Amino acid sequence: MGYIPRSLDSKVILLLSVLGAVGALVGVLCALNIPSLALEIYIGIVILGTGLFVFLKKGGSGLSWGKLAFLGLLASFNKGISGAGYIPLIAGGQIIAGREVRSAVGSTTMVVSLACLASFLGYLFLEKIDWRLVLPATAGATLASPLAALTVRRVNPERLRRMMGIIIAVLGALTIIRAFI
Repeated sequence: MGYIPRSLDSKVILLLSVLGAVGALVGVLCALNIPSLALEIYIGIVILGTGLFVFLKKGGSGLSWGKLAFLGLLASFNKGISGAGYIPLIAGGQIIAGREVRSAVGSTTMVVSLACLASFLGYLFLEKIDWRLVLPATAGATLASPLAALTVRRVNPERLRRMMGIIIAVLGALTIIRAFI
């Protein structure tokens, strides 16, 4: 029998990876039947709300696996339906569920690849892919990992949480505005 890591981080990564694949595939199936304006507004509202929750969150009372599972599914569903919102939702969702900010960022960088792969495969088999976007998206995700590790090591966790809340909320607001432009 193989070794199964027992650390909290490995359990969170495993849960979010499985939910990431499932939610992304369900999102892909839904995206093919929902108007793009409705999708953009929905994603913007969810991201804005997550950012506000992260910014306003006070000290945690421990990890809530239920919240983590719900927010993991929501984030990956959003990834599948629009290709957007996964990283701010999965990182912010972990903080809302009670994870420490540095662990949330680290876990996010680990699980994002599986959700992206599941979404990509779903669209590959169900819809036409714009191959011009594959290389830039892959390069951006690859460059973000070391930057995330450097950032969480150097920035005070409370300050990082507040900054993440503001950035996530602004991304949500910009998504909503862009939907109407």
